[in-house]
Amino acid sequence: MREEERSKRIIDRIIEFSKHCGRCKHMHLSHIESGHCIAANGTNGEQLVICTCKEYLPEDNLDYIEWLAKKKGIIK
Repeated sequence: MREEERSKRIIDRIIEFSKHCGRCKHMHLSHIESGHCIAANGTNGEQLVICTCKEYLPEDNLDYIEWLAKKKGIIK
């Protein structure tokens, strides 16, 4: 793989992981572990309050349609 192609793929992944979830508004990167969001919503004074979002949902409509098609097995 050429260096330009490799760099483009890395940049595309960074852009993908920096998008926000449609449910909880945290970054996609925080949803990597088993789909659950691992970001904190804040603190209750003693400990962090972890987000309860169970699955990343794309915020953008076109990304959502593509995500849904992949989930249903229509596209890869």
